[in-house]
Amino acid sequence: MNTVLKIGLIGLKVLLSAFFLFAAYGKFTGEAMVVGVFDQIGWGDWFRYFAGAVQVTGVLLLWVPGRQVLGGLL
Repeated sequence: MNTVLKIGLIGLKVLLSAFFLFAAYGKFTGEAMVVGVFDQIGWGDWFRYFAGAVQVTGVLLLWVPGRQVLGGLL
């Protein structure tokens, strides 16, 4: 694999990680908009925390060799 492709893939993983962590942060800190959405769909706080945990798990899997696709799907 050439160097440009490797750098591009690492950059993509960094961007995806930042996006997932930013989204999970809102779920764990209880931002009003996020809480409102989960209250509106009627699933409550437990599902908000579950969704945040799934996003953090996805970030971790993005950095585990052989599990990047699964992390991206999460």
